Amino acid sequence: MLAHVDFDSIMVAGPPADLDRRVWHAFTDDRQPWMDHANGRIGRALPGLAAAAGLTLQRTETLTTASTVLTGHAERRLDDMRRALLGSVARGTTTVTAADVTDWHAAVQAAARNGRFFFSETVVVTVGLNSSGPPASGA
Repeated sequence: MLAHVDFDSIMVAGPPADLDRRVWHAFTDDRQPWMDHANGRIGRALPGLAAAAGLTLQRTETLTTASTVLTGHAERRLDDMRRALLGSVARGTTTVTAADVTDWHAAVQAAARNGRFFFSETVVVTVGLNSSGPPASGA
C-alpha cells in the first residue's frame, strides 16, 4: 500500500485567489533542506509509480478531509506550511516573499474569524500486488 497527500490538491478559502495560488504553488514546489526532492503532486503519481515498479494495481482511492474551522489538522497543516515557507524565504529558495506568506496567513485567520474559512486535503491511497503473487502460506 502506498499513500501520500497530494499537496497540490489542498484547498483553502479565505485569502485572495492570486495570493493563495502563489503561496500554494510555492509550497508544493518547495524543497525543504531535509528532502532530496519535492513533488507536491506525488499523490496523483502513486498509481503510475506502483505500476512502473511492477505491481499489479488492486485499487486506488482518495480520502479527503475537510474543515470549516481553523483547528486541529487544518490549523497544524497551515501553520506547518507557513513555517516551512518562511524558512525557505530566509534561505532564498522560494518564489514568494515573507510578506506574501504573512499576508496569506493573516487572510486565513481573518476568514476563520469571519466564518468564511474552508480547508480540504486529499490523500491518494494505492494498493498493488507483487506480480509474483502473495507469499506462500506460513511464510
